[in-house]
Amino acid sequence: SLHDALPISGGSLEELGQFVLCDPQRVLEECGSEEERREREGAARLQLLARLDWEGLTLQQKDLVKVRLQLLYYLDCLDTVEEILGGGQRAAERFEPAVYAALRRRSPLENCVRAARAGDSATVLGILSSAAHAPCVRPHWLAILACFPETTPPGEYSELLPALDVGGVVGQLWLGAAREQDWAEQALAVKWSGHRAGYSQWEGEGGLYRGEGEAMGQFQGDRPTPGQVCGWYSVRARQLCDQSRLPSLALELLQQGLEKGVAVEWRLLHSVRTLDTLVYEVQDPGQQVLELAQLEQLPDLEQVSLLLQGWQAEPLLAVRRQLVPFLQRLEDNIPGEMGRLLTAFCVQQAATDLAFPLLVVEQSGPDKTGPILYSVVEVVRLGLDSCYSLQSGSQPELMERLYSSVAPYCRDNPTTRQPRYNISRALKSEVELLRQHLDMAAVLCRNGVVRPLALLRDSSSCTDTMGKLFSAVLARAEGARPPLDTEGWRAVFRDLQLLQSLLPCVAMEGVVYSYCESLLTSGRPANISLAGTVLEGMMAAEEQVQLVVTAWRHFYSTAGGLADPALDLARQVLGLLQPTPRALDSCYDLLAALQSMEDFGLAQVLPLTILETRDRMVFVRRAVEGRTTAYKNSQRLMKLASLLGVAEGGMEGEVWAVIAERALQLGDYSSSLAACNNMIKLGFTRGWEVCYALAARGEFHQMDRCRELLAFAVCHCDGANIEEIGRASCRERV
Repeated sequence: SLHDALPISGGSLEELGQFVLCDPQRVLEECGSEEERREREGAARLQLLARLDWEGLTLQQKDLVKVRLQLLYYLDCLDTVEEILGGGQRAAERFEPAVYAALRRRSPLENCVRAARAGDSATVLGILSSAAHAPCVRPHWLAILACFPETTPPGEYSELLPALDVGGVVGQLWLGAAREQDWAEQALAVKWSGHRAGYSQWEGEGGLYRGEGEAMGQFQGDRPTPGQVCGWYSVRARQLCDQSRLPSLALELLQQGLEKGVAVEWRLLHSVRTLDTLVYEVQDPGQQVLELAQLEQLPDLEQVSLLLQGWQAEPLLAVRRQLVPFLQRLEDNIPGEMGRLLTAFCVQQAATDLAFPLLVVEQSGPDKTGPILYSVVEVVRLGLDSCYSLQSGSQPELMERLYSSVAPYCRDNPTTRQPRYNISRALKSEVELLRQHLDMAAVLCRNGVVRPLALLRDSSSCTDTMGKLFSAVLARAEGARPPLDTEGWRAVFRDLQLLQSLLPCVAMEGVVYSYCESLLTSGRPANISLAGTVLEGMMAAEEQVQLVVTAWRHFYSTAGGLADPALDLARQVLGLLQPTPRALDSCYDLLAALQSMEDFGLAQVLPLTILETRDRMVFVRRAVEGRTTAYKNSQRLMKLASLLGVAEGGMEGEVWAVIAERALQLGDYSSSLAACNNMIKLGFTRGWEVCYALAARGEFHQMDRCRELLAFAVCHCDGANIEEIGRASCRERV
């Protein structure tokens, strides 16, 4: 047999340098037992090896050693194939010569790598477990495992994966029994023959740690450390995610590591599980798959947003299957992180929509089965923060449901009158304040005014800001389409009273004033009458007058003429206060002035023009100039000036001056003289010009009157004209 081929040293010339078959019968005699036989056979072999001249091996002997090593490798490969095929009769039935021939042509490492790349875990295990092949493949154990296709489930080569025992030591793969070392494999034979193995070195061994395998160089060694094993699981899991885009395989690998006692990196395991959920449960089939490295760069809050894409389809399922496991993993690593992150996300969502925060609050609390959040304080705080985070304030129903969900936690037990849950007084006060703010929001929404609760919370003591809310309610009521009837306005007033009771920083007097102002300017007689009933007993006399005047000015200024219905409303407004205060006399006068101006042909003048004109004497002048005989109606002109509110001190003088000028223009010297005389009697000094103009007229021959006029003019004229008027007076005397 192969084991019986032993060399002998040269004795005779014929035997010199040759290897001969060792006949056991030449050196052994009959033995009583098998053990004795083996001992004697070993001793005989040692004697023969000792006779060999190792330093003087010929080339032929060296080649024979090489061939012997090759045959030994063939034998080892055959043993490995037998082990892979199941051994015994099963191996004989499944044996394929071509497979064996291919196996023995390559080195153990090449065979192992090829098998791994083909996903043949049985062959890899057989080679790694072979005592003959282990020394050359075990240092590359982890690199070989990385050669399995990324799409191969790690469970298929689970028994090849490294594991840690209870003591934290890396467990080694099972190693088969080693055959007895052949003399050709011993140190002397290797040293003097120059042949170490019966196979050629694999040229691709260096490529195992280049390119994609470069990351595996750090794991090379006969006995990997626990740190190397942990690092390998992390590196390999990332490779599976990046190259296969199947995070389930990376997750399976990490779970295998956990089962084998490996301290897998927590953050990596968390990210892979999150990616697995995104790929298989959240993302649409056509959506681009997020890479692991990209996911790890995202903040936890953005990862939550990704997990809850399309949660509206099945809200509760999405929360419990996708969100809660994610948050629970964070909670296990960092206590309190679940509540913090969930609150932050809900508040972020609540800025535009309260649907998701409401779902979380309704499914949280110690009184729920399988609550999302268990802590009562966290649930109440989440409900409060969500309500105040809504920027539009347009979801009062959802805010009411949030309040209804958290309010029971703040109530006492009716039987024991003791708090049901341990909640601070400050938090209970915030819940009570939320109730008030919701009541305010309800009043505002009922009147078409939508404001965020945060505004009511932060500015409830600001008079100006809260006053704008009342103004907004009244503005909506004024602009209602169709217009509000009397009952509608009464309902608005009740809401204003309720709102003012919730916002005492705004005085009720100001609310009533604004309400009545809106009623009076609404343009409906019924509303004006309603305002009269509100005015009685709810407002001071001065404020009543001010309000009525304001409303009167509104209607008066919007009227288009004497026949405009707005003037009827103006008269109705003035009639609300009985007896009529003297402060309203000017309003009545301006109404009467419109008729007087129409009589003088000034119907085209708008009431607004009259209100905005400071010097209303201009309308008297226009009345005099409008008709040739108008200047003769001095009493009516005086009445018009009085109605227009021309200053009483110089009103009559102004009117007589206008009459005198017009009469002089028309050549009616007697009427002009009469008007000038009235001015002189009144002491209206600004009328000196018309007196001088009349006296200077050549057609005016009443010398005595002329001297009087000139004397008045020279006494009251300005300095620039005194010389001229003086000469005229001298000529008149001559």
